[in-house]
Amino acid sequence: MIAAAANERVSFWPFATAWEQLARSERTRWHGFEPFYRALIESAKRSGRYHDTEAEIVAEHNWLVLRKPYYKLWAGYAVMLSRTSLALPIEVFRVPHDAFAIFMPARLDLFRYEHAGRPLEIRSILISYAIPQRGPYPCLTVVVDDGEENHSRTTIWLTPGRTIEDCLAQTPFDGSTSHVMMATALRLAVAVSLLAISVHRCVEHDVIAALRDRYDRASSAEERKKLVDKSRQRGINGWCIGRGRCLSLVTRWSDAEHAESSRQLTYQHIRGGHFHTVLHGPGKSQRKVMFFEPTVVRPDLPPPPLERVRSA
Repeated sequence: MIAAAANERVSFWPFATAWEQLARSERTRWHGFEPFYRALIESAKRSGRYHDTEAEIVAEHNWLVLRKPYYKLWAGYAVMLSRTSLALPIEVFRVPHDAFAIFMPARLDLFRYEHAGRPLEIRSILISYAIPQRGPYPCLTVVVDDGEENHSRTTIWLTPGRTIEDCLAQTPFDGSTSHVMMATALRLAVAVSLLAISVHRCVEHDVIAALRDRYDRASSAEERKKLVDKSRQRGINGWCIGRGRCLSLVTRWSDAEHAESSRQLTYQHIRGGHFHTVLHGPGKSQRKVMFFEPTVVRPDLPPPPLERVRSA
């Protein structure tokens, strides 16, 4: 069983907004990002591209206003969360921030795709939740930095009484990018949101590199908070998901978990992490979504042969 070291140095893809891609001299000329994004909106209206680009422009602007909250997603959890079911009722879905980003590990090639002969990759994701002035329901915009000059994006309307999967199926798709990639990005956005709002133990504050060892050795929540506050003063406004978690637990699972009741188990196996809607409250009348971490089933049994582990 291979564990990821908590102090392992991992690099992540950032999400670079149009504002941040400007040269420093250009940013100085605009006197802040607010007038810059207002000008982008006006330019999009004049060129007839407003409806195509509005959601991304608004998402970037709102993310900057919120001081760029982000979640670094470690490799093992990224693979596991990319399989999250979208059969989630809209009524139980919440976002941790009205705009936030997900940073993927760099140089690991976790999510690569090809569309119309173009190689694409999920490097980072910007998510925005908004209640637009036009339109009957809230909407969720997912913008993917896929390695190309122009980002891939989609916006789904969160219709009450339906699931996120239903809403995605009813979203028009123009064929300009990989539908599979965008569906995977949406699964990651949903999974990270659910973990973040539940304050799960696999989610922890990110701190500057110089304070990481002290944060890991901190013996109290108060001491960690001081280190987090210092990092916030340096512009760090993020969290880590899955840092230092056991990779073999989150990346392996076995078909045995689907057949536990049909035959006697011979070996222990991994039950993959998953979300589950739990009834609670008076008369079990309320619902909440909880994450159940990967776990070893029947640890009293011997591990499976090495050949089976490699093929799992």
